[in-house]
Amino acid sequence: MTCVAATGESQRSRGTRDRILDAAERTATDVGMAKLRVGHVATLAGVSRQTVYNEFGDKFGLAQAVAVRVADRLIDDIEVELARHPSLPEAVGWGMALALRAAAEQPLVQLTLARRDDDDMIALLTTDAAAVIHAATHRLVEIGGKLWPEIAPEDHVLIAELATRMTISHLVCTPSRQHRPRPSSPAGSRRCSPRAGIRSDSYTGLAPNGSVLVGKVPDMVQALVARGVDSELEICDVTLPETGEHEVRVAVRGAGVCHSDLSMINGVLAPSFPLILGHEASGVVTEAGERVSRVSVGDHVVLNWTPPCRDCWFCLQGEPWLCTATEGVASVPRGSLADGTPSHVTLGVGALAEEVVIGENAVIPVSKELPLAESALLGCAVITGVGAVRNNAKVRPGESVVVVGLGGVGLSAVAGARLAGASRIVALDLNESKKDLAFAAGATDFALADKAASKLIRSLTDGRGADVALECVGRSAAIRTAWGSTRRGGRVVTLGVGAKDDPVSFNGLEIYHFARSLSASVYGSADPDVDVPAIAESVLDGRLNLDTFVSHRVGLDGVPAAFERMRSGEGARSLVVFDHSAGSYQSDRK
Repeated sequence: MTCVAATGESQRSRGTRDRILDAAERTATDVGMAKLRVGHVATLAGVSRQTVYNEFGDKFGLAQAVAVRVADRLIDDIEVELARHPSLPEAVGWGMALALRAAAEQPLVQLTLARRDDDDMIALLTTDAAAVIHAATHRLVEIGGKLWPEIAPEDHVLIAELATRMTISHLVCTPSRQHRPRPSSPAGSRRCSPRAGIRSDSYTGLAPNGSVLVGKVPDMVQALVARGVDSELEICDVTLPETGEHEVRVAVRGAGVCHSDLSMINGVLAPSFPLILGHEASGVVTEAGERVSRVSVGDHVVLNWTPPCRDCWFCLQGEPWLCTATEGVASVPRGSLADGTPSHVTLGVGALAEEVVIGENAVIPVSKELPLAESALLGCAVITGVGAVRNNAKVRPGESVVVVGLGGVGLSAVAGARLAGASRIVALDLNESKKDLAFAAGATDFALADKAASKLIRSLTDGRGADVALECVGRSAAIRTAWGSTRRGGRVVTLGVGAKDDPVSFNGLEIYHFARSLSASVYGSADPDVDVPAIAESVLDGRLNLDTFVSHRVGLDGVPAAFERMRSGEGARSLVVFDHSAGSYQSDRK
């Protein structure tokens, strides 16, 4: 929506609108062009909040109007700087002015502002900087080519990029202006507090010789943070470290909510706090270190939370899922909270965040034809479930399979059994509501995981029991159910992460008599660099549908509810979907 005055507008109405615009501009300027609060604007303008909305329709129109108005005034500032520093190329100065106006008019910026709640601090012109820079740079190259044809095309690109990045700095942290006094900051406000998503080279001033000085805007993103065991989860601004020479920066597009994340905050595992949650994710590479060769900027990737070192004894034995470099690592230090407190990331990733910085060995390039957000599941749930079927149970065509527990991993195991050609796939769960999910994943039968389950399974397998049972819960009762559901000589594989105070016991006679094998599958006993692309091929050729495993699509604020569903055994995988084109994450939806 564009803020346009209504036809026949009265002088009084125009006066009110001007007061609101002035108040909004003062508010935006006072906090370093970073934040705008509608309620404070109304107070400064001497009107009610309802009057603000009556005059401008909604905060969308107000924000756009202020953006354009401030952009026009900053053009004057640029001209002043050009006059004071003749050595600064005119193309750069006018590029700044044009880029500033282009950024103010960006639909991405406006949409970001429109999605904020009334009482939230509205981030003014600080959507995903990369998207704004790309759009504004493209526009400036076209304009520059017409205005200064004597400049080489590649130089136009450099000038346009520099101008746009300098502009972003003005939007985030506007320099003082000698020719116009600035009002003091409102009580309690913070100056120059860039919002999540801003990450670009920042114009900080001019050297005495007129050359441009370039610095960095803090790499702030929003992330889901736990400050301790059973603490309330918070969506916080966090600062990411600079990208190292062997690291990449990834804009997260999808992140699954895994039971391991719950284990981080309920006392089962022992990470360090404050902790950025999440480890199962996919996204787009936005920055690559100087010595990165595995991926390039723009590549779609799946994150690998247990990247093998390729040098330890287990890796050299062909068992990278047991790599000593990642053994027992619940969290690693990385980045900091907005107040400077050092933060830690879950399993070396911290994927429940808008962006992550991670080693290049922890990203796996995938085809851009894959559904990007849903590809997150390939990094944990799917590779664990399908991998256990292929690498541990080694299910053969025609065999019968039982899957106990139908969360994201269990449903992936069901799908893996179907891909392997199992003739009968019996899905067991404590919750009747999982029935439809089981059939969608490929189960031939569904039953409640009660005391009668083993008898039912024998009746479906000519009295023998299943050839293979996959336990996907991590509880002793579920392991016993899987054990009792298999035939003599059958294979039982446990995939769930159990608790140390939940023992499971077998007597010597049953071990001998039934001659079953019992083994554990860690991360699907998979090599992610090999298995993720292989499973992705099954998605591309239509044999595997990732949507099958997702029951809820949420934003970061929907993760606590996802944990509650997990505790009560409801639904399948909850997927956090980040909508970078709108500068924020998507709201809760199924």
